[in-house]
Amino acid sequence: MTSTRDNPAPGVLVDVLPVDRSVLATGAMDGDEAPPELLVVPVFVDERPLLGMAGFLDWRLCGRLSALLRSGFGTAERGERVLLAGHGKIPFPRVVLLGAGPSDEFDQPAAESMARQAVDLGGALRAATLAVAVPANLIAREQCEQFGLALGQRLLGRPDSSSRSWPGVFEWVRVYVPSDGVARFRRLIAGPPRAAIDVD
Repeated sequence: MTSTRDNPAPGVLVDVLPVDRSVLATGAMDGDEAPPELLVVPVFVDERPLLGMAGFLDWRLCGRLSALLRSGFGTAERGERVLLAGHGKIPFPRVVLLGAGPSDEFDQPAAESMARQAVDLGGALRAATLAVAVPANLIAREQCEQFGLALGQRLLGRPDSSSRSWPGVFEWVRVYVPSDGVARFRRLIAGPPRAAIDVD
């Protein structure tokens, strides 16, 4: 698997990678690194079957995520968090399903909030390395931009409406995106272009 590694701020390395089955086979980018300690996967209430990273996880875990949601133990209501152990069947030791609520109510503030919650979970659970999955049906929607910018703000310590940010807390972070959104998401994570400064 190849990726473009950019380091937009000191102390944190953010990789944006496409979601495919090989991620669940190794979880490693170059074959030399351990997989992220924690994977945060947003899930919508009305997304059945599960799509994107959630769908691949469900497949690898023999339908465990679908069964959990059908049983009512997990509802995917906005803000809900369900912590799962990988049990060696997937490369991630811990997975958090992050409820995103109904997809038709997922507006820009909800996208920003979900991105912040994903990063905050990594910090609160003391994960040295973090992975965040972008919902498959978000790429074609305008909320994708708010999600990407908020994720970058939280990870890189750029100012946002909240006082909390996690620059330097994570050794590295991976963002798993549907393949058609990788280039766009790399630009979003890097943030808006900065004006050139004339030093003369």
